[in-house]
Amino acid sequence: MPRLLDLIATLLLLLLLPFLGLWLLFHPELRDPWARRLTLKMPPATAKPTLWLHGASQGEIRSLRPLIDQLLADPEGIDLLVTAFRTPALEAIPQHPRIRATLIPWDAPWLHRRLLRRCRVQAVAVSEGEFWPGLLAACSATPLGWLSARISPRSASRMARLKPLLRPLLTAIDRVGAQSQEHAKRLQNLGIAPERIKVTGRPKFDIHPPQPDPQTLARLRAWATSLRLIVAGSTHPGEETAALAAWHMLQDPRPKLALVPRHLERLDEVERLLHEGGESWARWSTLAEHPEAEVVLVDRMGLLAPLFAAADAAFLGGSLAPVGGHNVLEPVAAGVAVAVGPHTATVAEEVAALTPCHAVVVVHDADELGKAWTHMLAEGTPEKNIRRTRAASWIAAQRGATERHATLVRELLGKR
Repeated sequence: MPRLLDLIATLLLLLLLPFLGLWLLFHPELRDPWARRLTLKMPPATAKPTLWLHGASQGEIRSLRPLIDQLLADPEGIDLLVTAFRTPALEAIPQHPRIRATLIPWDAPWLHRRLLRRCRVQAVAVSEGEFWPGLLAACSATPLGWLSARISPRSASRMARLKPLLRPLLTAIDRVGAQSQEHAKRLQNLGIAPERIKVTGRPKFDIHPPQPDPQTLARLRAWATSLRLIVAGSTHPGEETAALAAWHMLQDPRPKLALVPRHLERLDEVERLLHEGGESWARWSTLAEHPEAEVVLVDRMGLLAPLFAAADAAFLGGSLAPVGGHNVLEPVAAGVAVAVGPHTATVAEEVAALTPCHAVVVVHDADELGKAWTHMLAEGTPEKNIRRTRAASWIAAQRGATERHATLVRELLGKR
């Protein structure tokens, strides 16, 4: 199987190379990421053994942060190689002498093996839904763990059809820390031995929300003045349209609105939408020059924490669009009620638990979103305090995954 995957991945890469070369000729900003993906540019070699941690997105890297902090707390501990799928996620990786960061290679086993050898990797741990066949094949002789493992019913059904092909790869997984009993059962049905699976929960519950930067908060409050603030965060195509339509349904004086696209490369697309709608708007980077703007388009990463802290109501994207949802704990932990669409498979448990206490509200279209925001803005202080207390109690009861993942990692390192 590893040789077959090597062949398939290499043939695909060879077919893509002419187009990739032409693309990089006109997009020089992508040359460094692709040099990393092809292992032409790798972290410095080290004499110390290394643990490789992988998370795809900024959210997954942030979920790994408590584990990273715990591993670094041991001054004689192992070095870390931390990889991500997207370049912006690298910004969430902490700067530390014992951490090297890069993008995960193109999924060819031989490229993964180059990185394994270069960094003297003793064990690998991937996070959440990161199932990389090439990496599994490359780790046939390296202990491999799957932290906060999750697999949706739909993905499990598709993978079940390929079970004979996947079985040799799944045997490479030495330890699995599943998010819940349901995920553990699906993984067991795919052929992972039950003795290798433990329910460890999700480390994102162990993350305390970052303290918002006071200067950013002051800037937000100066812009909103006496008006309230609504945040539409991590939005995908079509969701900005719904958020604007819902915002226009609100009574005057309307709150200010912050639009935060999930991917910054969509900023021009959202700008066109704002122009065509005749909105009074400005980018975050130019807001000081346009204090009269009613809508701010956030063109910088890392601002959701202060935005949620200042917000009176919120919407979290990837949920009206069929993406699967994003981390509802961020706004809820900041104390703001948040609306989500019906597509929340990746955060289904959180949505189900936080809906009864009104910390999360499920909507299906712009009309329902407008009504949800109207209700949130009318919420009184007693109701708000009850909502926050109930949500905080449920979140506190879910904590402890980081310590269980640390135990799993120590077991992996002990297999060498």
